[in-house]
Amino acid sequence: MKVLALPVFILIVFQACAPRPVYRMEPQAENTTFNQGTAYVHLQQGDIELTMSYYRHLGDRFVMDVEIVNTSDSVIRIDPLQFSYEAYKNMSANHPQPSDPVLASRKAVDPEKELLRKDMAISRSIANQKTSTIFYAIGQAAYIGASVTADTEEEREEIEEDSEKSYYRHRAQQRDRELTREGLRDQRRVWELETLRKTDLFPDEYIRGYVFFKNEPDARAYMIRYAVNKLIFEIFYRQQKYVVE
Repeated sequence: MKVLALPVFILIVFQACAPRPVYRMEPQAENTTFNQGTAYVHLQQGDIELTMSYYRHLGDRFVMDVEIVNTSDSVIRIDPLQFSYEAYKNMSANHPQPSDPVLASRKAVDPEKELLRKDMAISRSIANQKTSTIFYAIGQAAYIGASVTADTEEEREEIEEDSEKSYYRHRAQQRDRELTREGLRDQRRVWELETLRKTDLFPDEYIRGYVFFKNEPDARAYMIRYAVNKLIFEIFYRQQKYVVE
């Protein structure tokens, strides 16, 4: 068992340090224009215009940049959950056929739920920091009491050294929590300000924002759909997976 332990450990370390695959997505559509290397697909049905482009993969999700224009004479309610996809691993032709098995079918990520998760995580971090501060104060009071009642100067110095270590450890933990909260706040700002959220779109107005989807690592293609006012827009994207060596 001891002979195998080191090789197994090394294998685990290399797997943990292995770079993640890099993904790219390209639209398979005729009505596509390019700007600075980004492909924009333009569709129009009835009084609604839809423009979509692939932004990037982030973690276990991919992000689409979407713009919707209301050219009608009435208000249209826009909701990111109107977007969905069907993911395909294998296809019998250049585009999905009815007989092709669907790997996964999902709606877009709900930004309101993500905002709630970020707020809860921030609140939890603040509460943990307050609790940590209380326990730190109690611990420091105990160090002071122990230092006063110490029998020898050597014991007193040892207690003061432990107290100092506790102080720096507490400061480091507090700093880590502050950095974590700042990261959560940055993520929250993206969901609040840059993501497409539920909106009543008035005539001759447009809205633009990011739509997030869960990525399927084994998917070779996605059929992305936008359904609004009994209209269905479909854009087919191929996903390329690059394994970093």
